[in-house]
Amino acid sequence: MGFPVYEIGADAFSVQRMEDIYDRQAGVPDAAHRHAYYTVIWSMEARGTHTIDFRTFEFGPHQVYFVSPGQIHQVVHPERPRGIVITFNKDFLLANAISPRFISDLYLFREYGEAPPLELDPQASAELEQILEQMLAFIDRPIRFKAQALGSLLRLFLICCYDFCPLDPPAPETDHATGVTLLRNFREQLEQSFQDQHQVGWYAQEVHVSADYLNRTIRQLTGRTAKEHIQGRILLEARRLLLYTDASVKEIAYELGFDESTHFSAFFKRGTGQRPSAFRKQ
Repeated sequence: MGFPVYEIGADAFSVQRMEDIYDRQAGVPDAAHRHAYYTVIWSMEARGTHTIDFRTFEFGPHQVYFVSPGQIHQVVHPERPRGIVITFNKDFLLANAISPRFISDLYLFREYGEAPPLELDPQASAELEQILEQMLAFIDRPIRFKAQALGSLLRLFLICCYDFCPLDPPAPETDHATGVTLLRNFREQLEQSFQDQHQVGWYAQEVHVSADYLNRTIRQLTGRTAKEHIQGRILLEARRLLLYTDASVKEIAYELGFDESTHFSAFFKRGTGQRPSAFRKQ
C-alpha cells in the first residue's frame, strides 16, 4: 500500500528548467504522487494548476512553491511553462551543513497541505532568477566542490525567499524562541508518531511539558491547538490513503492506529462531514 514515490538521483540534488520537464513528458502531467525529497518550483511564466494535499493553486508569474517530503502533489500545464524546479533530499542538506532546524525555522515548507505559493514582485523574482541561473551553470561545469557550491546557492536562495516572506510576529504572551523550539519538536514528533499516538498528553510527555502548556503554546504560534494539529495530520493521511490507494477502510483504520474501523469512520466523519466510503466515491 502507498503512493508512487519518485526518487532523486544519487547526487541527492537536481535543478531543471520547467520547459525541459514539459518537453520530456510531451506536456502530459504526472499522476498525483509524493516524493521522498524537497521540491521547489519557481514559476517565471506558467499557466495551469498545482495541487498540494487537496488544495489547488493557479500558476502565475513570479511564484515559488515549496513541497515537503511526503506531500501529495500534481502539476498540470496546458502550455509550455517557463521556470525552474529544484529537488534535494535530507542527505544533501546534511552533507552541506544545512540543518533540519534551519529548514524548519524558515517556515517555507509548510505542514500538511498549508502550501500556498510565495508571490513575488518582479524585482524579487529577478534576484532569485540570478541565483537559479548560477545553479544551472554549476550543474553543467566540471568543477571541484560542486556539491558545496550548490549547497551554498541553495541556502542563499532559501534565505532570500524567507526575506521576501517573513514569519508573522509571535503572540506577545509567548516567549518566541522557546515557543518555536517547542513547536518544532512537537511537529517532528507528530510526523514520526501520528499513526500510533493520538493523545496530546503523550506528545507533551515526549517534549517535556504539560499538555495544557503544549496546547496553549501551539495555539499562540499557529492558531490551532496541539489536539487540532494531531487530528488534522491523521485526517490528511486518511484522505491521502482513501483517494490514492486501494486499501480498504478497515486497513486504513488499522494503519492509522484505530482498533476498530467504526471508530475511524466516526472520527473521519466528525472531521470532514463525510463517511470514508462517501469521501472515496466523490
